[in-house]
Amino acid sequence: MSQPVQWLQPAVLRWARETSGMSVEDVARKMKRKSADISDWEEGRSAPSYPQLERLAYEIYRRPLAIFFFPEPPEEQTPETEFRSLPSSELEELSPDTLRHIRLAKAFQVSLRELHADRNPVQEPIFRLLNISRSSSVPGASKRIRGHLRVTLDDQRKARDEGEALKIWRAAIEEAGVHVFKAPIKQKRVSGFSLHDADFPLIYLNSGTSKTRQIFTALHELVHLLLGFNGMTTEAQIALGGYSDVQRRTEVFCNKVAAEVLLPEHAFSEEISRTETYSDEWVAEVARNYRVSREVVLRKLLDRGLISRNEYLRKAALWSESREKKAKKSGGGDYYNNVSTHLSQRYMKAVFASHYQGRLSADQVIDYLGVKTKGIAELESRVLGQNREP
Repeated sequence: MSQPVQWLQPAVLRWARETSGMSVEDVARKMKRKSADISDWEEGRSAPSYPQLERLAYEIYRRPLAIFFFPEPPEEQTPETEFRSLPSSELEELSPDTLRHIRLAKAFQVSLRELHADRNPVQEPIFRLLNISRSSSVPGASKRIRGHLRVTLDDQRKARDEGEALKIWRAAIEEAGVHVFKAPIKQKRVSGFSLHDADFPLIYLNSGTSKTRQIFTALHELVHLLLGFNGMTTEAQIALGGYSDVQRRTEVFCNKVAAEVLLPEHAFSEEISRTETYSDEWVAEVARNYRVSREVVLRKLLDRGLISRNEYLRKAALWSESREKKAKKSGGGDYYNNVSTHLSQRYMKAVFASHYQGRLSADQVIDYLGVKTKGIAELESRVLGQNREP
C-alpha cells in the first residue's frame, strides 16, 4: 500500500481545489473517495498517497506537481481581478473547465517568454503600434486594425469556406505579434478570452463554437488587447444584462470595431444599395459573401437604425443557438491535425526551432506542446504540414 506523502501542505490542497471552482464533493467523486477523505487531506488529518497526489495534480486540478510542496499557496490573480470587463454574475458562472483553460493560457504565456527570451519575435507588434481607446472613432480604429492585419475584402470573399477565412484572420493576427490558441472549452457560452501582456498577449478561442463565431471572437478580443486589458467573449454580450455602464460601453465598442473590421461601412453600403428589404435570406447571403456571422450583419443594421434593438436581440439569440447546435464537436478526427489547429502556429515553430537548436530536449518539447506522443519527427512533419482549419 502506498504511503501518505510527507511535507504536503493542506492549505495548498485546499487552494488548488477552490481556485479550480470545485467542491469537496466534486473532488471526492472524481477520486472515487469519500468526501470526508478529501476534507481530512485539506485539514491535515491525513494525506493522499503519491499516486493520489499525481492524479489530483495532473488530472483534476491541472497544476504542476511541485506546487503542492510549496510552504503556502502561491499568489495568483483571480478572474474577478483579471476580467474586469465582465460583471460579477458572469464571473461567478465560469466553470472549472473554463478556469482550467485560463490557467493553461497563462502557462502558454510563460512558455512564450522562455522560448523567446522575454522578447516578442515580431519587431513591430500591433499592440505597440496602434494606440486606441474607447473614445476612438469606430471607423478610424477598425481601418487601422484592418490595415495592419492586411486582410482585404477580396481575401474574405475568395475564402472557400468559413474554415479558410478563420485561418486567414488567425494567421494575420499572429503575424501582427499576438499568438492565437484554440481548445474545446466545455462551457459553450464562453466563446473565448484574451490575456494582456506587455510582450506576449494572446487570444484563446473556443474551438467548440462555429468558425464565424471564432472569427468574430478573435477580432473582439484583439480590440480588448489593444485597449490594454484582458477580455472574455460570452453569449451574455448579446444583451449585456448585468453590465455596468463602463463595462457596457467597452463591450459595445469592441463589438462595433470587430464588426466594422469584418464588414466595413463602404462594403456594407454597397450591399444595402442592392436590396429594399433586410430579410433573413438577405442577411444570410451577405454573411456568406464575407464569411462572417449573421450577427455581424445584424449589428451593422442596428447601428444604422435599420432594425430595432428588440429585433436584433431576438434574432441574434435565435441564430446564436441555431449556429452552435450545428457547430462541429471538437475532440474527434486526426490527432495531429487537432494539435495543429489548437496550438498557435508561431508557438509550435518556436518550440521545434528550440529543439533542433539543442535548447529543448524531446521530453521538453512534449511538455511545451502538451501532447501525448514521443514521435517528435512525425509530430513536426504532421503538425507543421497542416494548412487548414478542421
